[in-house]
Parts: sequence; C-alpha cells; structure tokens
Amino acid sequence: MNIGTLLKKYRIRQNKSMKEWVGNVMTPSQYSKVERGMSQITTERLLELLDRNGIVASEFFSNNETGENNYSLEQQLRYRLVNAYYHNSEAEINQVKYMIEKSKLPDDTKQNLSMVVKVYLAAVNNDFDSLNSTEKAQIKKEIFEVENLDKHNIRLYCNTMGFYDLDDNIFMVNRIFDKFGTNTDVEIQGIILSIFFNLLTICIEENKYDDALPFVRMAEKLPIHYQNLCQHLILDFDICIIKYRYDSKSEYLDECECLIKAIAYSGLVEYSDELEKFYLKYVRKSNTNN
Repeated sequence: MNIGTLLKKYRIRQNKSMKEWVGNVMTPSQYSKVERGMSQITTERLLELLDRNGIVASEFFSNNETGENNYSLEQQLRYRLVNAYYHNSEAEINQVKYMIEKSKLPDDTKQNLSMVVKVYLAAVNNDFDSLNSTEKAQIKKEIFEVENLDKHNIRLYCNTMGFYDLDDNIFMVNRIFDKFGTNTDVEIQGIILSIFFNLLTICIEENKYDDALPFVRMAEKLPIHYQNLCQHLILDFDICIIKYRYDSKSEYLDECECLIKAIAYSGLVEYSDELEKFYLKYVRKSNTNN
C-alpha cells in the first residue's frame, strides 16, 4: 500500500473531506494528487498531516511497511527518524535503530542510516562530542544535499553548525534565509534566530566581521514575535558587537551590557553569564589591547 492510498484510508476512516483533512498544510488539489499517486508528499507535510489529524506516526508507518509502495523502506525509516527527532524522542530513535538492524536493507544502506541515527541521538542528548569525523561528515552531507529544507532539517543544522567551516555556513544561512526569512511560523522563527546568532558568533570569534555585515542586515529584517523575544535580544547582542567594530560609539557597548542584564532578568541567568564572558573576551579585551 503506497503513502497516498494509506492517507486516503485514514481520511475516509475519520469521515473527512480533503479540505477538512489538509487544513493549511497544502491545497486540496495538491493533496488529491498524492492520494491518486500522481505526486509525492514531502516529509514535513506528511508529518504535519499526521499531527493535524491525530495520527501517531509510528502507527502510520508500521501499517505501510509491508507490500508494494512508492517509498522504499529506507525512506520510511528516514521519515520515522525525522519525526522522532522533531518530538525529541530518544526512545523512538532507538526503536528505529532496532528496525534498521533487523531489516533486510543492503549493508551500505544500513551503515548510512545507522550513522544518521547516531547523529540524531547526539542531537537529542546534546552530545555532539560523541561523534567521530566520519559521522560529522555524514550529517553535513545529509543537510547539504536535502532538496526541500523544512523545520526539522534546519533545526538539525542549527545544532550542528560547528561541523561546518565559515564558507559552508554562509552558503547554508543564505539558502535558509531565502526560504524562511519572512516565515511567520513561531517555531521556525525561533530556529532562524538561533541560526543567525550562531553564524554571527562564529564571525566574531574568527574575526570575520566583513562576512558578518550582510547577515546583520538580514537579521534586522527577521519578523519579531513576543514568544521569541529572548532570542531577539540575544541576536541583538551580537549585532551590537559587530556594529561597534565599524562605528566605535559607546552606545553599542552600553546596549550590550543592557542586553546581558535583560537576558538575566528574563530568567536565563547562566546564558547571561556566558554572554558576559564572551563580551569581555571579544570586546572589552580587544579595547584594552588597542
């Protein structure tokens, strides 16, 4: 049973029209082509459809793992990995790991998927030091080669930006901004803000201020939502440091210090302490040396 046929089966079971089923995930006409096998559905949209209609992803995929279908077992396992990472579920990732080990996939495919599993586990546990150079290279390849960026793979990229050199990060952030720069989804906004903060921080650490300037201008165009206010303040901290580099006005330093205090008042005391250390190292110290 292919993905479209299975989706149709679930939709009819819930007695929903296509319009009720898809909501704002995609247009009914686009979805109709999926059910008829005339078009494929992206990972992001499939997971959104399942979430929207209260369908447990693991149940859906287990119903689709036998018989002929338009998606290979490898693709189904990748769907489940993305979903598990999205829900921050170490247990689900380990379940997929077990399924990979017991599957009849070719050995090279198993090895590839197993590396991806290890990366997702590291991301969930915030333990990227456990990855070797081959595994880091694999996740870089995974993200670089993806055709349709979605909230799941840009979040993984955000967590693994340290694996990339500056040129690669610049390429990726430009690509992400082109697609999501004006997106109003609060979750996506939060990820984009973190990505920009990471990139500007890397530029400051590597003394690549000229490379940072275009991204300062981009960052200032990002939508502002109250739920992401702290992330905006943190991003503004880096922006002030970079602006001070080109225009040594004391007001930029004053704003950095105010932002550090504001972030502490918001409850992120430890993060505020880290920003203060960063500020002393890359701003105050350089001023003293000069």
